[in-house]
Amino acid sequence: MAPILEQLNGVLVALGLLFFAGYPVATLLLPNEARRWFWLATPLAGLATASVALGWLGIFFPMAAAAWALLALGAAATVALALRRRWSPAGQAWREQATVAGLACLSLALGLLPLWGQPDLLALGPNWDIEIYLPLAEYLKRWPAGFSLAELSGRPFADYPNPLLWRVNFFDPRSAGLAFQQLHAAVGVLAGQEAHQHFAGLLALLYALSLPAGFLLLRAGLGLSFPHAALTTALLAINAAGLYIVFWSFGQQTISLALLPFALLGLALALQRPARPTVLLAGLGLAALLAGFVPVAPLYGVLLVGLILVSLPGPARWAGGAADLLRPLTVVAGTLAVSLALAPWAYLSAARRAYHFWDEQGLSGLSRGPDVAQFPSFGWALGLFRSPEGGLAGLLDPQSGLEGLLAPGLRFLLLLLMAVGAYVAVTRRQFLLVAVGVPPLLLLVGVRYLWPYPYGYLKLLPSSSFLLLALVVAGGVGLWQMAGELRQPRLPRAGIALGAAVLAALTAGSTGQLIGSIRGQSTAEYRTLQGLAEAIPPGASVLVSGYRDYQGPKAGALAYFLRKTNLYGYVQTGFSTFFRLRDDGVYDFAIFNELEDSQRELYPEGQRVWQGLGLKAYRTPEAVEYYRDLGAAVAPPVIEASAGQGKASGLRITDWTEEGYPEFQGWSPPLLGVLAETTPPQVHYPEVVRRGNLDLTVPQPALEADAAESLGARGGRRMRPELAVTLASFRDQRVTLVVNGQPHALNLTPGLASYRLGRVALPARLTLYNESNFPVFVKSLMLRQTEEGSARVERFPDVVLVRWATRPTEGGLRLAVDYIGPAWQPVVDIYGLDGKRHYGYWSLPSGPASVVRTYRLRLDLPRQQTFTLQRGGETRVIGWQGERAEGDYRGYLFLWQGQKLAQSVPLFTFTLRDNQITGIEEEAGELFIG
Repeated sequence: MAPILEQLNGVLVALGLLFFAGYPVATLLLPNEARRWFWLATPLAGLATASVALGWLGIFFPMAAAAWALLALGAAATVALALRRRWSPAGQAWREQATVAGLACLSLALGLLPLWGQPDLLALGPNWDIEIYLPLAEYLKRWPAGFSLAELSGRPFADYPNPLLWRVNFFDPRSAGLAFQQLHAAVGVLAGQEAHQHFAGLLALLYALSLPAGFLLLRAGLGLSFPHAALTTALLAINAAGLYIVFWSFGQQTISLALLPFALLGLALALQRPARPTVLLAGLGLAALLAGFVPVAPLYGVLLVGLILVSLPGPARWAGGAADLLRPLTVVAGTLAVSLALAPWAYLSAARRAYHFWDEQGLSGLSRGPDVAQFPSFGWALGLFRSPEGGLAGLLDPQSGLEGLLAPGLRFLLLLLMAVGAYVAVTRRQFLLVAVGVPPLLLLVGVRYLWPYPYGYLKLLPSSSFLLLALVVAGGVGLWQMAGELRQPRLPRAGIALGAAVLAALTAGSTGQLIGSIRGQSTAEYRTLQGLAEAIPPGASVLVSGYRDYQGPKAGALAYFLRKTNLYGYVQTGFSTFFRLRDDGVYDFAIFNELEDSQRELYPEGQRVWQGLGLKAYRTPEAVEYYRDLGAAVAPPVIEASAGQGKASGLRITDWTEEGYPEFQGWSPPLLGVLAETTPPQVHYPEVVRRGNLDLTVPQPALEADAAESLGARGGRRMRPELAVTLASFRDQRVTLVVNGQPHALNLTPGLASYRLGRVALPARLTLYNESNFPVFVKSLMLRQTEEGSARVERFPDVVLVRWATRPTEGGLRLAVDYIGPAWQPVVDIYGLDGKRHYGYWSLPSGPASVVRTYRLRLDLPRQQTFTLQRGGETRVIGWQGERAEGDYRGYLFLWQGQKLAQSVPLFTFTLRDNQITGIEEEAGELFIG
């Protein structure tokens, strides 16, 4: 099934679940003031009901049971009520509902548009949050959430160790609400799909549901006219800020975009017509909002205050005395009581911990968000300006010059329209519009200027969009009507119409730019890893090499698809770090990046089981009993720095559990990616030179605890397997290797080779002697069962060996490089560490394969020039001078096979500041094998 059809299948299943969950609630609780729009309210009532019901059921039952229970109960109640009452309430506003439903379908289509033509799909947008939502949805299908007031952080995750599940458990984003994740899992259960097969579709559907929710609030809750509410809804349908939340897979906030206006609708109806059903509806909406996204509570709170103030009777209406004054407060108290009774409290009690609103530095702790350092434009919430990330630019990009020309006038126009809208609302006694339109502006001003918090501002803008748009539309309608009162209204109205057309065009342009850029910056390609999951059976032990090029979101997707395996190695995802190794170094499978050493002596090409997305997976030969790569890290990663302020700045890793998870001293708020700042320790291949020697020990391999359950457990081991030592050399030379007192003379040739030394008793003690002045590097030790008469020496002519050394000079550095391997074209290339700046490159002379090439270079970094050093002088190397901008840079040796980058070797780093080169450092390793 094509990915877009998979997503649509999930959308239809979700709509079916929400309909059956919402029909009974809408039938019983929806007041007459909103019953004309019954069919728009039904899926919204279902969303609120599912958020609360699945929250409670999910604490005790897995979604595999909870989803079917909710569907069965909702369907039974729907059929019973439909038989007892009329299927559809009388007096339906069919034209209005059809209009809003059409706009919702348009919004759904825009949310799914980047999927069109995609052969594979995991999620949209270059985000990291997929590593929270996808594995957690799969977990919730099989196990209950398992947390309570006494056990907020939950029970230990069952099944196989997975760094993503641990990440979710430790940082506990469930304290910010779990409604989206549980709905995500429930839809997967009912549709028979994995989490990634309906993730993007569910996000798009939830945003589409925010349109009828906003329309009902404006139309039924605030009493606005149909044209006013419909025009606001139309602008919301193509709003780039809301779609940005969808495309970046912010599931918890996406569900709140529909639940917030629905909760406000219930509150507004209850304040206008106090009755038990409306209070129950208001309480249900608030409970669902808290179960979905606790951080939106401050916005609900300021709107609650506004609605209360407007609902209080004026002096002329005090005929009822204290009863009239207390009635709104009684309704609010009842709403809060119902919501607190319905909301799964385990979500709420840790919200302060989750979002660190109160740090030991007070509100100053809000000044740094996890990823956002600058405030997005206010006009972004209205769909006019660029998105916060430069890669997702809107039509008005500050670097294009167009924003500098139009932005000031547009900002003034937007504020003018809001001011006119508020004025018109007051003059027409539409105080409810003022009550929900002005408080968000005040909250935005506070988060922007009084307690500067860029990330909170970023999250607050899309949640306020429908209210801000309602004020803008009110201002436009007010100006149009004011112009009609003039003697010559044509010219002013023509200007207003032209301005509205420009705003609409800019909104559509920004949305189009957003959709286009999402297609170019997507995690969709990670779906390819599903093929890897199919190639590795559940329960297998898998070594993940942890190569730098697939750390972050790709590693998160990798661990998601391998969630049913026993992971080993070093995994650094977007939010978590995982490290553990087996003592014998033997795993059922191993995964490497295509640009790193794939341990050729252990994994010949015939053992490859999968390749794609720049990764290669190998099955370990059954005969191998012990393997140790002497250039691989054997110690856990260490923390470099601690993100955040206040208490978070004291976070330190103190130990690592047997399952591969770190233990901490200190506290950290979630979503800051603290663990992403860990790095593996530096390692070097052992080097023997100048009449030196090296002592090594091969232990007696012990059967690990999980080996019996591991796929293809290696049984029937002989007592004396064969020992193989892999060595690297850049010269023809002779070395002596003594094994348990028996000497072996080895004749080395340039390159990498594995020397089989016969069967040995264990533990084996080895000593390598090198009589020459040229270094020998020990690559690995291996024990394996082999047939008699096997080759004594196995050479690997296609393996790349690079040795380098740097020495800073005035204004640059001297670089010595030795290379042996295929006849590829070497190029010295310098890029910014962020990958966005290209400093320059210089091509070096090529040569035949399997012949050592020696390069001695001087890099004049300030002038962006490179020279070869020869006896008696220098020769300038032909190259290209790129962008010269301040920042941090890394120099590489790129090896090109035609037009394909075959290998990448990091050599050194430096910093350019104030036209000065500083901080030149050689990359760790000194010998690269790939």
